[in-house]
Amino acid sequence: MFRSTIIVSICTVILLTSLAVSSQQVDPTKPFGSSGISGNKSEIPDKLILQSIIKQNSEKNAIISGKLLKVGDKIGEYNLKRIKTNSVILMSDDKKIELSLFSDVVAK
Repeated sequence: MFRSTIIVSICTVILLTSLAVSSQQVDPTKPFGSSGISGNKSEIPDKLILQSIIKQNSEKNAIISGKLLKVGDKIGEYNLKRIKTNSVILMSDDKKIELSLFSDVVAK
């Protein structure tokens, strides 16, 4: 009787520990800067983040805030006008912004 109570207690602790650990795991394939919030695909995040620039043959694509875009595509109020080597140009009716892959801050 005592032995079966110990085994049940140990199994319960292992089960609860594994549930706690599995809820804290991070997806290693998640793009850098991604919030991981899922929802309506048409929602645009408050801050646009250039995550990657992909060049295949003569075609260039950019991943901005988790969306794969090509020149002419729209994200929020902005149209993707140009894809450079390390940055992209986005334009709206009244704004022009350039998103860069790399920070302007230099660490020493």
